Amino acid sequence: YLSTIFCRNPYVCLECGYHGCITLPRVISINRHDHRVSRSYHLGHGDWECGVCREKMHWPFGGFSCKRCPNYAVHSKCATRDDVWDGEELEDEPEEEEEEAPYKEVNENEIIHFSHEEHNLRLGDDNVIDCEKMRCDACILPINSDIFFKCVQCNFFLHKVCASLPRKKRNILHNHKVDLRVRDKPGKYFECIYCLQFFDGFRYTCKNSLKSFTRCSFKIDVRCGSISEPFNHELHPHPLYRTSRETKTCGACGQESDYVLSCTSCKFALGMECATLPRTVKHRCDDHVLSLHFGDGNSKSTQLWCDICEGKTDPRVWFYGCDSCGTTLHIKCVLGDMYYFKPGNKYLGAELVSNDGMTRPFCIVCKNRCMFPSYLKAVVDDSTVEYGCSMGCCTQDTSKGQDELLYTI
Repeated sequence: YLSTIFCRNPYVCLECGYHGCITLPRVISINRHDHRVSRSYHLGHGDWECGVCREKMHWPFGGFSCKRCPNYAVHSKCATRDDVWDGEELEDEPEEEEEEAPYKEVNENEIIHFSHEEHNLRLGDDNVIDCEKMRCDACILPINSDIFFKCVQCNFFLHKVCASLPRKKRNILHNHKVDLRVRDKPGKYFECIYCLQFFDGFRYTCKNSLKSFTRCSFKIDVRCGSISEPFNHELHPHPLYRTSRETKTCGACGQESDYVLSCTSCKFALGMECATLPRTVKHRCDDHVLSLHFGDGNSKSTQLWCDICEGKTDPRVWFYGCDSCGTTLHIKCVLGDMYYFKPGNKYLGAELVSNDGMTRPFCIVCKNRCMFPSYLKAVVDDSTVEYGCSMGCCTQDTSKGQDELLYTI
């Protein structure tokens, strides 16, 4: 099956046309599968589908397969892509030890979570009031009607789902294993490199940076870190996959995105910025729960207007709407850029305040009324109170650090 040709790499596989087959590793870990995969020269008869690109595999050509999962296999080229494989040969290497659980059970209603070991967390009461104002310390989303744990001594909350997040895992967006990290201190935010949202909750960071001289700056929020394949979204009928690194146009917002999930049944692609949007939200402009919607795709159809900014909404992109009232709202107007910050914490030297008062203050930077769910409130030296409506306004001066608000200097 090998033939000599005139080139720097003299061996080529006549079956698959791949020059590098002779140097392929034997056992590796990839970010698409929980188990190790091994080089197989023949997969055996069957309808094989590559676990990365989702294309059909020809069984005589071989590939990488999982010994624990008899139906899982990956093309050799796909398995050894540098965004899929970490480059380590694992033949004769011992299997990794079982990962430590994120919490210990005290009894059927209480746990001790690794992120909050000083106090017990108790299963929340179904009849709790103001659950919409309570924020999960991991994902920063409102508790709403979800099952949650509450600290018995302080205002620390975790969705039950978030309390169960694995402390170490593989992620389809990075070739190294990642660790679940708790924020250093309240207000120590970062920008997720994939969804591009500012975030102040738990995050997944690259485990490789702890054992390598090469610093890996990979850091994502737990929403992006929890995405797995297949990814199903209510607004698209087919499952989505991270099949390639190709930049594509997001079908939700119409913008180019470097990190997309693609549909193998049609040409639809969903950028990470939109894949992680909350499916439902509450907003002061409507008494009902708002949900994500998509228009009919016809720009000449009935014109829709945003009830927050009073501007036009594009029917070709996703928006938030109320099924009962017919309300339509821009996603940016509903969420702003501080939705994943926790009210009461300080950011850029100013306190984050919920925008639920009778009047909306004016932003000191853009001079408009603050229309987003929260705003930053700062007191300057002469006791004057000033407001910032968004991170976009408050970080226009890039020479200031995270501990300084633009307009408090």
